[in-house]
Amino acid sequence: MARDVRDSVMGISVFLLALMLLATSGCGSDGQGGSAQSSQNATYSTPSAWVRQATPHKRVAAVFVHGIFGDARDTWTNANGQTFFDLLAASPQLKTPVDVFAFGFTSEMFKSGSLSIGEAANAMEQTLTFNGVWDYETVIFVVHSMGGLVTLRELLSHADHRQKVPLILAYAVPFEGSQITVIAQYVVNNPAIKQMLAVNGNEYLKQASEDWASLDASKKPTVICAYETKPYGVMIVQWDSATRYCNDRPTAIQDTDHISIVKPDGPNHLSVMVAVNAVNQYVTTDGNVEMPDFQQDGSNWSYNLSDFAGRHSARLVNDSPRDVKYTVTGLSDSQLAIWPASTDAPREIPAHQTDELYIGILQGTVEKEYRFVLRIPPLADRSIVVKVADPKQIEAQRVAFNDRVARSVAGYLGQGNVPENLKHLPQEQLNLRMAQSAYAAVAQEAPNLPKSAQWVLAANALSEAQLGDTAIVALNLAKHESPGIALLPTTVHLEEIANTRKVDPSVVMGITPAKKLSPAEIAVRRLKFGH
Repeated sequence: MARDVRDSVMGISVFLLALMLLATSGCGSDGQGGSAQSSQNATYSTPSAWVRQATPHKRVAAVFVHGIFGDARDTWTNANGQTFFDLLAASPQLKTPVDVFAFGFTSEMFKSGSLSIGEAANAMEQTLTFNGVWDYETVIFVVHSMGGLVTLRELLSHADHRQKVPLILAYAVPFEGSQITVIAQYVVNNPAIKQMLAVNGNEYLKQASEDWASLDASKKPTVICAYETKPYGVMIVQWDSATRYCNDRPTAIQDTDHISIVKPDGPNHLSVMVAVNAVNQYVTTDGNVEMPDFQQDGSNWSYNLSDFAGRHSARLVNDSPRDVKYTVTGLSDSQLAIWPASTDAPREIPAHQTDELYIGILQGTVEKEYRFVLRIPPLADRSIVVKVADPKQIEAQRVAFNDRVARSVAGYLGQGNVPENLKHLPQEQLNLRMAQSAYAAVAQEAPNLPKSAQWVLAANALSEAQLGDTAIVALNLAKHESPGIALLPTTVHLEEIANTRKVDPSVVMGITPAKKLSPAEIAVRRLKFGH
């Protein structure tokens, strides 16, 4: 009996010793054999701040989040003053440069004022928003211990932010709780302790686990895990808890305890290697977005245009396990049409799916080259040169195409002998029917194009046939089909042209009709005038 009591006392003493070490040297100092302050006086409140931020900003922000009893700076700083921040950002092997933000929250051992996991997540949301972190195209998290649970809660609560986060690097995170908290809950004045009890008796962690598991795998971050291999008095986070949410094989960081795992001693420390490799694999996605219909020469890309209407698609293949967003921008000329991309919002390519661009030249003299920019965060912009081998051939294609559409509309109008039922239609109804007739002809000519693109091509043909008011109707139908198309330069330019082609050709040609013409008969004259 006495031996059992002695063993229990020794076990509790070890737990308490580990807690004291965590509070005094674990996350508030270098963790290498000393502390600058006692646990009674410790105030782990280094303000959250950017520790590295370039001008102009990098496209990726790396957010470091400390754990319980931790500090925004000291948690990540080794005995020589080197920080994990700098070792990651300055690594010559890192393919995607990052800005670094350190998030901190109050987490005391004995004093009051510590935040629970949910409270810390709320503080994170406010802090990252205020400091512009969520303005970045891509955000990754490097988290230690309880900081991983805080980050999960933040991302579970904000789906819009989650879309920007491809990667969480989790170092010794107690996803299933920690056995040390069983004793600590009776000793430590910190609400987060009870939220890190072992998962079997922890409703908070059970719910978090269920919420995370319910998310679509293609819409949540990849979690890369690393775990401690040495006890810190005791083993703070066991292997099974530290690897609960891993998407890849977890890495054991040799000769590290719960504290030193995030205090790498140099650029070749395994903790740094894990971070750099993960960023290169899951953030730098060059190899995951393939462009088989484009030609690459070093950092330059080109596309050979052979059809004015863009009936030959240019594929973007997402070979990654996450959805990818892209934007088409920087069009060099209003003649250049790119569908279905728009400039108002990114398009999304689901994981392991393909999107198709359709590239055409609608109006004016066809040039030898055009340019646009393809943006796939966080990669560098891809400048695309659209090459036209034979501009005259493309112009001839366009003229013939527009002529066939005009003839189809003329056929609908009776080839000059306008049917009586059309003569009595109001102008608005007639315009709609002619637009639909033009659309049907385009859909037959280019069945693979998006519906909004078919309407724009119909509007272009109607405008060329001097049916400007009918062309405007077709453009409005294109905008209804895809509101973003209204912002494309080619749509804006086409609308400007169509608005100049609403004059009765009888007036332009100096003809005075013997009788008042119906809208349909005027349309027939415009078709004849346009050709």
